Amino acid sequence: MKSPKIFILLIGLSLILFYCGPDENVMSVSDLRCEYLHNPLGIDTPNPRLSWKMQSGLRGQKQTAYQIVASSEKKGGADLWDSGKIISAQSQHVRYQGKPLNSRQRVFWKVRVWDKDGQPSAWSAPAWFETALLKDSDWQARWIGADTVISDEAKPAPLFKKVINLDKKVKKARVYISGLGYYVLKINGKKTGDHVLSPNQTNYDRRLSKKGMDSRVDNMATRVLYETFDITSDLKKGENVINVLLGNGWYYSIYFKSLKRLWYDTPRLIAQIEITFTDGSKQTIVTDDSWKYMETPIIYNDLYTGVIYDARLEDKAPQWKNALLVRPPTGKLYAQMGPPDRVTRTIKPISCKEIGNGAWRFDLGEMISGRAELRIKGKRGDKITMRFLEEMGPAYHQKDTYILKGGGEERFEPNFTWHGFRIVDVYGSSVPLTVDNIIGKVINSDVSSAGTFECSNDLFNKIHENYRRTQLGNMHGGVPSDCPHRERRGYTGDGQIAAPPAIFNFDMPAFYTKWLNDIFDTQNAKTGYIANTNPYQDGGGGLAWEAAGVIIPWYMYLYYGDKDILQRYYDKMKKWVGYTESHTGKDGIVREQQLGVWAAPEATITPPNLVSTAYYYYALNLLQKIAAVLNQSADKAYFEKVALRTKEAFNEKYFNKTQIERFIFLIEFFNKKS
Repeated sequence: MKSPKIFILLIGLSLILFYCGPDENVMSVSDLRCEYLHNPLGIDTPNPRLSWKMQSGLRGQKQTAYQIVASSEKKGGADLWDSGKIISAQSQHVRYQGKPLNSRQRVFWKVRVWDKDGQPSAWSAPAWFETALLKDSDWQARWIGADTVISDEAKPAPLFKKVINLDKKVKKARVYISGLGYYVLKINGKKTGDHVLSPNQTNYDRRLSKKGMDSRVDNMATRVLYETFDITSDLKKGENVINVLLGNGWYYSIYFKSLKRLWYDTPRLIAQIEITFTDGSKQTIVTDDSWKYMETPIIYNDLYTGVIYDARLEDKAPQWKNALLVRPPTGKLYAQMGPPDRVTRTIKPISCKEIGNGAWRFDLGEMISGRAELRIKGKRGDKITMRFLEEMGPAYHQKDTYILKGGGEERFEPNFTWHGFRIVDVYGSSVPLTVDNIIGKVINSDVSSAGTFECSNDLFNKIHENYRRTQLGNMHGGVPSDCPHRERRGYTGDGQIAAPPAIFNFDMPAFYTKWLNDIFDTQNAKTGYIANTNPYQDGGGGLAWEAAGVIIPWYMYLYYGDKDILQRYYDKMKKWVGYTESHTGKDGIVREQQLGVWAAPEATITPPNLVSTAYYYYALNLLQKIAAVLNQSADKAYFEKVALRTKEAFNEKYFNKTQIERFIFLIEFFNKKS
């Protein structure tokens, strides 16, 4: 037992800490971000925007001024920028205004603020950002591939190799890399980073009204995304082996070959490794025709229909060939600044049972978007097929196949696909299976949580949990999709409807910034038409889909204060209004719209033109607000005039006064009865 003196001393120390600890009324600064990102490595914005949050336990506290300092040194200073004391409450999207930034430059920055009484806070902890390759001329690398001929036949996934010898100690090393459709980078046998299904999807198409396509679609591929990784610790003195595995992804779909869609060119790779040694010297390694490639045991890979892996081919002596210089994809290289896909959860099946004919059914207990890792033993040549289902629904061609090489336990997880499933049926095993043979891997664009919900009603809590899983399951490659198994496309109607709950639940600004690039990159430059899916386009929808080009930018301003988004796309929004006006009849009703209320009850018949005209009115009202934010008074007056004309036309055609009066009478009648 402690002595009374020690006990009294402990109480005294506790009281001192309680009364003399950090003052909750003092304002502090945290959550520093650059272009919505925490310490981003590889941005290609020469004047990025900086943001922060303030914390205080005092009610009514506020920021009245701020000061930012930026330095090229981690220890601090202001050799790049000292904003001085700026009288402003702005804490979001403060533009960097220091010395011009160069490619590959790391900038350390911190901020302090003044409170409502004019008292300064302490300096924040330092944050940093690093620029990528800001100029096209920074790229010395060439696009390489294993083939230049598009074929109807599936081809093995190519593995590229470059061996480099380093005779000095590495101080700093970066790799700038893109592989279409997907790539996996390994250095000395270790995977670089934790991204999967990389890079983010963009529009790779370049066509003008091909046969069978909607005549309004004018796809112009404008960007291909590359990623930046710090590989300083991955390189060693002596021999280093660089490997890059390429998959088809969205760039070369065998499944869609008959339609000539998602079928743009053979897979290709570009990579640039830049090394700085401790003695100050530098070395650059680039993709060119000095690289080698070989065909791999991945004998088939398709985003929609899965992967076939023949492990027996691992025993073959590698047949290395010279890489080929290939045509660059249409579109310019841009740094990926949207969230990457990652494996965000792993799930063990809740059951495994034999279902006859050597087949086994695994139930994960919940629907997921991702893939399955197979762990299995068997005879050489055993062909194991995993078929992926919803809750006993159709498979939508989703399956992966693994052919055993024989021996001990073998593991297989496909790199270049994902599936939407709860059930995995496994066929072809020569040994009994258990729940330990399958592990579910949940994959989605890795956005953090921004809000939580919990109440005393378990049903409501479950609905919210299911919503969150559904939202995340439909986020891959920086695109909000309609479903993770069948179409997997970024339907703009689905995306704009789901945006508010997504914003309340998740940290979405970088994600939506990327998707808005997709939407407006693929807008018809001549007419202003916006397709109903982006970045991959396939036909038209209706105003509820097209209006995403106005609604999502407005949400970015409404919820994140991003005025720059409005300014960037304002002319394109106006272009879309012009397109819609050209498809408005003399009666003021929007014409030629394909979709109205999607998946409406069978007994409900809602004319598509009713829905489209209502959405047009809604978008015009938002454009009035956007014009006001951007001080475009003449445009605001114009949008008001068109909105009023549209409202009058809508009411003239669709408003039924008798039915409304009858509806009001019934409401009043039942209110009296209750």
